[in-house]
Order: sequence, then structure tokens, then C-alpha cells
Amino acid sequence: MVPRDHFNLKRGFISHLIRNYAEGDWGYKVMSFVELILDKFGYKISYAKAWNAKQRAIGDIFGDWDASYEMLPRFMEGLKESNPGTVVQWLTTPIGDSNVHIFKRVFWAFKPCIEGFEHCRPVLAIDGTHLYGKFKGTILTAMSIDANNQIFPVAFAIVESENSDSWPWFMACIRFFVIKRSGLCVISDRHAGIMKAMSEIGSGWEEPHAFHRICIRHLASNVNTRFRNVQVKNMFGSTAMQFQENKFDIGFARLGEMDRDAQHYVAEVGIEKWSICHDGGHRYGILTTNLAEAFNNVLKGARFLPITALVQCIFFRVNAYFVGRHEEAMKRLLRGSMEHRLQPGPVNPEVLTQQETHRSKPIWDGDDKGSLRCRFKINVDFITALVERWRPETHSFHMIVGEDTVTLQDVQVLLGLRIRGDVVTGSTAYNWRALIYELLGQTPGEKDLKGASLRIGWWTENFNGLSEQANGEVLHQYVRAYLVILMATVMFPTRVVMIFKLWLSVHRRRPQGTTITTLLGYKDVLDNMRPDQFIWQPYPQAIFSFLPEFCYDDSGEWSVVSLMICFDIVEWHLPNRVARQFGWKQNIPEPADTEPKLHKMDKRGAHTRNWADYHSPYIAMWGRSNQFRFLGVEDNNDMGYNDPYMVWYRDRTRRFISPTFQQAYQAPLEVTAYLAHGFAEVHRTCNTEIQAMPQEVPPYYRNIMSNIRDNSSQSLEHVGYSHLLQQFDQPTQETQVEEQHEERGDGSTRQESMAEDNETLQMFRRRSRCTNTSISPINEQGTPEPSKGKRIWSRLRGKKKT
Repeated sequence: MVPRDHFNLKRGFISHLIRNYAEGDWGYKVMSFVELILDKFGYKISYAKAWNAKQRAIGDIFGDWDASYEMLPRFMEGLKESNPGTVVQWLTTPIGDSNVHIFKRVFWAFKPCIEGFEHCRPVLAIDGTHLYGKFKGTILTAMSIDANNQIFPVAFAIVESENSDSWPWFMACIRFFVIKRSGLCVISDRHAGIMKAMSEIGSGWEEPHAFHRICIRHLASNVNTRFRNVQVKNMFGSTAMQFQENKFDIGFARLGEMDRDAQHYVAEVGIEKWSICHDGGHRYGILTTNLAEAFNNVLKGARFLPITALVQCIFFRVNAYFVGRHEEAMKRLLRGSMEHRLQPGPVNPEVLTQQETHRSKPIWDGDDKGSLRCRFKINVDFITALVERWRPETHSFHMIVGEDTVTLQDVQVLLGLRIRGDVVTGSTAYNWRALIYELLGQTPGEKDLKGASLRIGWWTENFNGLSEQANGEVLHQYVRAYLVILMATVMFPTRVVMIFKLWLSVHRRRPQGTTITTLLGYKDVLDNMRPDQFIWQPYPQAIFSFLPEFCYDDSGEWSVVSLMICFDIVEWHLPNRVARQFGWKQNIPEPADTEPKLHKMDKRGAHTRNWADYHSPYIAMWGRSNQFRFLGVEDNNDMGYNDPYMVWYRDRTRRFISPTFQQAYQAPLEVTAYLAHGFAEVHRTCNTEIQAMPQEVPPYYRNIMSNIRDNSSQSLEHVGYSHLLQQFDQPTQETQVEEQHEERGDGSTRQESMAEDNETLQMFRRRSRCTNTSISPINEQGTPEPSKGKRIWSRLRGKKKT
């Protein structure tokens, strides 16, 4: 039996004992102090005694609780004097005719916060949190978010509680002393005081001066509290966060099917107040009040302090927050912002929400798994480099020049497949072996057919070549097999093989003279792609006159925002994200929801499922896809670096795949050509000197010249200029000239031939821009004339230069 207490365990003694703990952690739990006394003395003190001891210890450290209220006005005045422009507003109650006032509320906003908010997004997240010291109260906060997607504190207040009087007072102080901007969006919970403040006529917070939006998380919690149904809560949350109206309509209808009262409840709140796709863009994609609540966590522990110490803590922590960000910015400036430019991205994760699990994450961290494995005979390095830039969040490739993807236009023009038609779907509950024999005339083996999946290799092995004596039935069987192979390997993004290569071959302008054969080479090309190397419109209008009509007769469907469906496969087609591929101006696209659950769906365990019924909502959307056609504004001008879309895109994309130490330097083409011709001249000179080298020269010198020649030839092969060796790597110029004369047979004189050869060399010098490269003219003997710095072996021979 543990003794309950002891006479000598006074509050003062306990407070002195726990002072070090309280000073190190202001939020130290009271029960932790109870356990501390029990372990040290073997007595269990009451919770009240431990609480009083903690308050006394905090008072000893930070000042008396009562005196702290008297110190607060002096501290605030000092704060205003040292920070001109800081706003402080009081609400007190006087006692009689004396100068004594009873504290009720205080509001303050630091001058840097007031000025900085002018450069933030016009969004405020407001929230309140309780104080836990000797005197109760509530601290109200207003937070925003800056252009760097960082929390930006705006204003604070300490009030008696959250009520219908304190919230309007706090919002009035913000409106009249801090923020004059119109069109602000305020995100909060549905507290009665906030609702009153936002709807009061003449307050400056009513529409159109400001727009009130509800925190989705708080409203979902209210739905769960009221209707006691987690499924209804989750359905509401999913519906509220839909960015597309058609998906919202589907979710809202399902919510009504689950609970009609819950549907009426959220509808009465006002759909525009909680639905992302109906709020008019005022909330800038911010769904909750997490901004304010995140800063409340910064104040964790400080809420146990006396009021003056609390305000001081807020001041110093806000100051440290801004100082830390300023120091980081100065470091970037001193480094020329190199660190920022070399970060792979995304800076803002609101688009690429799956980056932590994306293939590019371990590559940048140094854990590159190499090329993918593929059962088809294709360039796996090329496909791997594309896969690393494919983003399931947007169904597009995130290149450094912008988003691009395989559109329905590419599919119809390159493959000749029609776009408009019925969805390929239905039930998979068949006797597949019998059906395959009926349609194809062959029966697959046990290892070839698993459920409803037939091995691709079986198709290519059994339908490899059509005999010229084949009858009509066999011809139909081969046509069916071809169509199946085409659908399985080409049509759908999850099974793309050949369409990727066809697509990039018409969209990417490849530098001449370059040869890429490795995965790292493909990565470097994509990481260093210039805007002029991507062809946004590879299909000029004139080309359609040479194509059959079925390659373009569905052109009106090329820009539909809809779904592509084939049994279990459902993929979104989002042309609004790649408007430049249609010759339109690319604006900042609306947030995309590609429904990740669809990416995980396949036929495993669902061999008897009727996919037409299972995907009926999506099939219905495809049926009315012409209602969701995206039409842009024609604009064929190049998009500049500072275009609003490019500024937005660079912060939200994965710019680089390979770490910077792996990326190859991409020299301009004219520089590469200049160096290539220089290496070719080095190769020719070394080869000539080796042949002219006398026998008495030590082998050491011969090996040096051979290594230089071989390294030059390897460098030329690496950059794709090995063809220059055919011009220079000849046995001797004399032999070359004699062979040319024999081949001519035109009776030309030796002097005429030499003049022609010299003219050719001079043309080559001008073309290659190698003005400093010594290319020797040919003398009367048909051999190159020695120039200064050449014929290095003449000295070894002991002969004079001729």
C-alpha cells in the first residue's frame, strides 16, 4: 500500500524540486511530477498539490502570475517602440474612477508580418487554442501562406474564450489595423462566433469583400459526430476534395445513397463553402486550417506560461522563424542560387503527391536499379528513361520544358485507330480455352493460359507469318490476333511499348551527329532538353492530305477530357495539361485527380467480374465525353522562361532525374563540332608521324603517339563524329592523290589535281571553323607541305626541314 502523502511534502518544497524539469520542458505533465515524487520519496501526492507546485515553479522562473498582467502593457509598449508599425489593441474594463483596469483581451500584429502579408496568397486560416496556466484563456491566431508555400504568421490575440463576441472583435482588428486587401478567403471551422463575424454587414468580411470557406476536416468531423458513420464521413471528405464537377456529382450522389440526412446537412452549409470545385478558386487549394494548427504546435509548452512570458515566447519564436528563413535565403544568394537550381524538385508538392514512392526518388538518392525488364524486343534503356519521367498523378511526362503526353491525336494519326465508338468491356466469365479455339483456331497450353490472361509470347509464336495459301477463315483468325496484340501492347498507357517510341520520334528534335545507346545517355538528354528540341506540333495541316481519312476523321474527339476504358483498365486522358500539343496557349491547369485506386485495379481474383457493370459510371462518362471537350486559345509562340505557366510548373515538377554528378555536360553543337574536327586532326597527325617514324626511334615514343591517336578516335566515336576519320585516317596523302587520279581517268594534269585538293582542304577549314588548325596544302611532289610545329621527327633524323 503506497502512502498517500506526507506532512513535509509542502508545495514550496515540491516546486523547488521540480524547477529544473519545468524550466527544461514547460509542458511537463502534472502526473509525471506525481510519479517523480513517488519514485524519489515513496509517497504519492495529490494531483492538485502537484499542479499547484508546477504553477509556483513556473512563476519562480518566469515571474509571478498576477504580476505578469501588470508587466504586459510595459512589454507591449517596448515592443511598439523597438518595432515601429507594430499594432497593439486592448480591451479592458475600468474599475470605478480609478486608473485600474481589468484585462479582457489584447490583439497584436508585428510590423514585418503586416508588410509581408501583402506578398502572400490572399488566404487566412484562423483558429483558437486554449491556455493551460493558472489563469485560463484562449489564444487566437491568423496564418497565411507565402509564395514559397511556407506558413506566414499574420496576427495574434489573447481573449477570455472563443465566443460570439471575441471572434468578431478579433476579425475587426485584423480588418481595420492589419489587412486592407479585398477578396480575401478566410478558412475556419463553423464556430458560431466566426460565422457571425463573417456574415455581419459592414464588417468588411462579407462577400464580395471576403469569402468564407469551411475547413473540410472539421466539417467531416461534424458529420461523423452527428450521424455516427465513418463511411459517410469518408465519402463526404472524398467528395469535398474532388477538383472536377463530374466526379463531385458522382460522389455527392453516393453520399445521398448512403445517408440522405447527411447529404441535406452538408448541402445546407453551402456547397461552395466546402467543395473545392465550387469555391471559385478562392481558397487556392488549401483544404483545412492546418496552417493555424501547425503554428499552434509551435507554441506547444508556451501555453503553460504566464501571459507576458507567453507573448515574449511568441515574439522570439516568430523572430527566430523569420531570421532562419532570411539566413537560408542569403546563403542561396551567396552561392548564386546554385543549390536551389540543382534541387530536383518538386519545391511545391501539391501536384506530385506520390513523389516519395516514385521511381525517381531512389535514383536521386543513389539507389538506381538500372533499366527495366521487358519481355518485348525494344530499347529498354529508352523506355526506362521515359518511365522515370511519367507521373501517374497527371498522366503526363514531366519534361524540363513542360508536361507532354501521348494524346488521342497521336494514337489516331500514328496508329490509325478510331477514337469514337463503344467501350471495349463486358464480362470475363467465359470458357476461355473454347473461345480461343473458336476465334483463333488454336488451343493454348496449360502454361500459356492463366484465368483470363494469355501469354503474349503465345500470340507471337503462333501468329508469326501468314501463308500465301491461307483461306479466308485463317485470314480472319490472323486479323483477330493482330488486333489483340495491338491492343495489349500499344493502345493503353499502362501497356505502352511502341507508341512511346513513335510518339517521341515525332515530338523530339534530336541533335545531329549524336548517338545515344545507354540509359544514362537518355537520362542526360531529357534532363538537359532545350525548348527548341521538343516539337509540340509534329502534324502540320498539310500532312493530313496524304493520310487516309480514318487517321483524322475523329479530330473533334482529340481534346476530350475523359476516360479510356478496356475491361479492367481505366485511364484518364487530360489534354488540358498539354495544350501546346494542340497549338493552344498553355495556362496553369486545374488540379488533376487521376484516381490512384484505378491504377491498382487488375483482373487478379476477378475472372468472373462483369466490368461493364463494375465501371458503369465511367462508361457513362465516356458516353457523354463530348460535353467535356477542352478548347484552348490558339497560340503558336514560344513560351518564355518567365511565362506564368513555366514559373508555376518549375516549382511543381521533378526537374532532374539523375544526380548532378552523373549528368553529362551538354556542349553546344558548334562547340562539339569544333572539338571533333580538332580531335580528327590530332588523329591524322599522329598517324602520319607514326608512319614516318624511323626505326632508331625508341618504342616508348611510338607508344605515346599510338595512345594519343587511339584516344582521339575513341573520343570521336563517343560523340558520334567517327565519320571524320574517313577523311583523315589515310595511309599517305601521296597514295590518296594517286588513287584519286587513277579513279578519275579524265586526263587531268597533276597541278590541276593538286589545286582541286588544296581548294577542298580550304573549304573544309572554313566549314569546320577550325581556323587555328594546321591543315597542310599539297606540294608538287603530292605530299603535304610541312608547316611550323609539324614534322617533329625531322630533328631526330638530323635533317633540315624542306
